[in-house]
Amino acid sequence: MSLHLASRVATCYDGGWAARLERMPPGAPFFRCVPHGVLPVAELGNRDDFRRTALPANGIMTARGAARLYAALACGGELEGVRLLSAATLKEATTGWVSGVDRMMGTTCTMGGGFVIGDSGAKPVRPAGGFGHSGSGGSTAFADPAHRFSFALVKNRMTVPGLDARLTSEIRTALGIASG
Repeated sequence: MSLHLASRVATCYDGGWAARLERMPPGAPFFRCVPHGVLPVAELGNRDDFRRTALPANGIMTARGAARLYAALACGGELEGVRLLSAATLKEATTGWVSGVDRMMGTTCTMGGGFVIGDSGAKPVRPAGGFGHSGSGGSTAFADPAHRFSFALVKNRMTVPGLDARLTSEIRTALGIASG
């Protein structure tokens, strides 16, 4: 990452996320994919070498950038004349491939070809017809094609989930968009 970009990346702070990961059983499937030396915690997120590395399941972005990406997806894969995905690719990526307990995090979900479809949590973030993904420490982004709506919450204080559900509910209520 260039010095110019590095100066624009916020410092990450722990707000209880690291403790949540540490409470996971030592033999949890999560640790087969994510060894303790590279747990997605604030300390790792602040390392220059990590920020310069392009990892397939990682991203450094603004909430505006993530929401704009999902806005294109909420509008059929195209926004302002720029097509990101063909209709066929978007359909494949957002069609449920498997449902059940996510062996990484222990939560129930439906996964498509790159996105979590809908939301089966106690406090849903994504609507039934929506798709997106949550990140470490409570960040989340999604598309709601039925309402041509997108949302992104990118945090530098890494906490357990909860704020995302409250904010999306309040925003959807303010906009008159049903949550389900």
